[in-house]
Amino acid sequence: MPVLQTPEEGASTAVFLASAPEMEGVTGSYYEDSRRKSPSARAVDSRLAYELWRVSEELTGATEALEPLQLSVLAANVLS
Repeated sequence: MPVLQTPEEGASTAVFLASAPEMEGVTGSYYEDSRRKSPSARAVDSRLAYELWRVSEELTGATEALEPLQLSVLAANVLS
């Protein structure tokens, strides 16, 4: 079971990424404890991402706001 971090510990990676000169212009990576790390298989599972988006749309009712951007899973019926 993970150890609960203090607020300072929890924020340290975000502060590092936002303030370290060597991180300027670096994007698209996952970091943990101020070190680059490969995301888990679940984090890059596109089917799981669409399912999470679908559930979020159902819970928020936000599909109409997203349709112009063509992001709505429900409107696109992607998972059918």
